[in-house]
Amino acid sequence: MRRDILEYLWRRFPHHCIVLTDAGTYSVIDLGIARAATHGFRKAEDVCSWIVLMIYFGSYFDEDLQYPWAALALKEAQGLDRTSAIQRLFAHMNEATDAMLGENGVNYRKALSFVGKLDFDVILRDQKGDLQQSLRRWMHVVFPEKSAVLSEECKVVVTASAAKWAEKYGLGERCGAIVSLLFLLLSGSRSDQDPIRPWISGSLTATGVADPEAKTRLVYETLRSTLRRFAKLDRFRDAETEA
Repeated sequence: MRRDILEYLWRRFPHHCIVLTDAGTYSVIDLGIARAATHGFRKAEDVCSWIVLMIYFGSYFDEDLQYPWAALALKEAQGLDRTSAIQRLFAHMNEATDAMLGENGVNYRKALSFVGKLDFDVILRDQKGDLQQSLRRWMHVVFPEKSAVLSEECKVVVTASAAKWAEKYGLGERCGAIVSLLFLLLSGSRSDQDPIRPWISGSLTATGVADPEAKTRLVYETLRSTLRRFAKLDRFRDAETEA
């Protein structure tokens, strides 16, 4: 089954597979098989569908408060056969994320583009006012469509998590929290543990840079360069599709 899923991912997400290599993609597959199985999904086609959602929303999307539709759909589908259950999960996803992501993910792409062009010194200049309010403002500026649909509970959790990341990984207290928020918004609430995006944990745990502000700058530049790399591979894929 692992080989079949690998071939599927190479067809569906070649840009991810290129970045991850086969070894990294197998790590994603193994986690996908394990997490899908906790909800009774064991057929290869159902696991493939589960991994698609992992790629879009993070490997732990079913536990992420940013995506409450997942837990709701899984709860509603407890008595259904697993093929119907995965269909229910995708139906909830489409309904819940249509306005947030936009047609063909245009709103998400806009958020990626915004971060890709945002200079770190702009983040550094944010030094005034309450940190939590500042993080909420950044949430709205970077990804307004997502900010509009997140619950108050989720906003509290996400901004608190951003501040905790800054402390945990030795980043600048304020600029580090802002950069951490960008990771959380774009990649999911446990993206520092996600094998789909290993560059996140790699950059956050990088050693050799003691100064918090300097480390935050390095982490942020890794984020930007990786986003640009994915965007470039996306363009190659789109060009090949059009050809």
